Amino acid sequence: MADAIRRELEARKKDLRNAYISANEDLGQLEATTEWVGTLADGADVW
Repeated sequence: MADAIRRELEARKKDLRNAYISANEDLGQLEATTEWVGTLADGADVW
């Protein structure tokens, strides 16, 4: 049972790592995220 859980966790960790790498390689996504964070910060300054 422990081996099955360990394999499942490793598979999920690998999926998350690949998603993170893909997101970082997607320049358009990075620019959109940066712009969104900047817009969010601007809105927070108003409050």
